[in-house]
Amino acid sequence: MRIALAQLNPTIGDLAGNREAIARAAQEAAAAGATLLVTPELALCGYPPRDLLLEPGFLRRLEANQAQLARELPPGLSLLLGTVLANPDQVRGQRPLFNGAVLLQEGQVLQAFRKRLLPTYDVFDEDRYFQPGDRSDWFEWGGLRCGVSICEDLWNDEGIWGQRHYAEDPIADLAQADLDLLINLSASPYWLGKPAQRERLVQRAAIRCGAAVLYVNQVGGNDDLIFDGSSLACAADGALLDRAAGGGDRRRPRGPLATAGAGPGRLRPQVRLPATAAGPERWHRLGPGGDAGRRRRRPRAGAGSADALALQLRPLRQRCPG
Repeated sequence: MRIALAQLNPTIGDLAGNREAIARAAQEAAAAGATLLVTPELALCGYPPRDLLLEPGFLRRLEANQAQLARELPPGLSLLLGTVLANPDQVRGQRPLFNGAVLLQEGQVLQAFRKRLLPTYDVFDEDRYFQPGDRSDWFEWGGLRCGVSICEDLWNDEGIWGQRHYAEDPIADLAQADLDLLINLSASPYWLGKPAQRERLVQRAAIRCGAAVLYVNQVGGNDDLIFDGSSLACAADGALLDRAAGGGDRRRPRGPLATAGAGPGRLRPQVRLPATAAGPERWHRLGPGGDAGRRRRRPRAGAGSADALALQLRPLRQRCPG
């Protein structure tokens, strides 16, 4: 099976234009044999949307574009989309929205995920608009248990900073879920040294969870912020497998970032990185005996061949503590 990462350059507030860009990426991903596509954080509205979130009707228009995008997905392709979610259980003092992600398949929302850590410092002001999520979730897809985190959820690593900056640690919670794969949707601005800093965080998250990590970041410039992309893949032992090019709009990459699973009764994920000026397309095995051999796992019921995994989306569950 293959998971494609769409390293996009969204335009803030251009819901139709962003929807069309994601739909093009979905067509490319399906043509490349992917069965799951992952976008950056808040890819449908662009990051940071700021006071657009306060505009009457904005959420309604966003949800309409999300529904249209779900209907336009190629057959057999699911989409993990960074978007804004309504807070249906809002009580006095809570924000009406969540920064989140939805898993779309065959025109339907199968599952929703909420960002837990909301940066409100330096260039960030997410607490002004969003309610923090209260748990970290995962879904089962093609025999893989996939944890979902959103940008800042990755950044509260006491082992790197020497202390926690938030009381909650979403990665520590996901580490208890016996994941095969951790996915992080990000809109992480660039500054000097930031790509290397992200790599350390992704490597640490892989080791803590005992799972491969796929990290997708947006590119381009929005007002005073520059986003460099540099999406990457990391093996379960923390070995960095590769990183997509920084800068430039990757809506039409020569090869998507992807994972593949194979082998009856045992999952051996692989990751493929796009061809770049530095060299041809490359495959890296994440499974036992591969580039960065991961721990052996007890096979889950229903785990089968690569063909079976590519064609089937397992029933979804939400049982990760958080």
